[in-house]
Amino acid sequence: MSAPGESSAANSIVEHSAGKASTPGITHTRFTGWAIPGGHLLLLWHCLSRIALLRNPMVRLVFLRQVYFVGVQGSRAIFLIAIAVGGLAVPGATLLLGANNSFLYDILGWALVTEAAPLLVALVVIGRSASVISTELALMKVRGELRHLEQMRIDPRDYLALPRIAALTVSLLVATFYYQVISVSGGFAASALVLNVSFAEQ
Repeated sequence: MSAPGESSAANSIVEHSAGKASTPGITHTRFTGWAIPGGHLLLLWHCLSRIALLRNPMVRLVFLRQVYFVGVQGSRAIFLIAIAVGGLAVPGATLLLGANNSFLYDILGWALVTEAAPLLVALVVIGRSASVISTELALMKVRGELRHLEQMRIDPRDYLALPRIAALTVSLLVATFYYQVISVSGGFAASALVLNVSFAEQ
């Protein structure tokens, strides 16, 4: 038997989707090639309009699991890349420009913080997490799980797409900040070790 909290959470998802019971199911919708970008925008708009569903316990559980998978488990790869890039960029720039050069911090801030951080974190998330999420959703469709959700009057976009898109957005923001801190601090620490420059002087 299911707990009362789970049944009430499921009922709230059903209530949000009840008004669309007469519309065709998501699994039966077919888009032409030129309409696919429009479908992506419609899905994003749907998730933004239903963002309040993250208060639902069942949707929030999926959201937290995806945050753990994307952000927490992916932090090791982001840490290694940040240490490698910062450990190479900061000592090299310090050796060329000098530790007391004011342009050093402008160049490193532009290269490490502004440009490299969002790009490399996005590559890690796309290569590691986004491909797994898309494969998982495709397998759900092949196995008929999306159809079963529709038969229970639960919109798959509310239960599957919304928490994953929200988790990817939150994880990207936090992981980018994490990369920036690790790359800058690790780079200056490597510069202090390699070039015999004190960490406080940099």
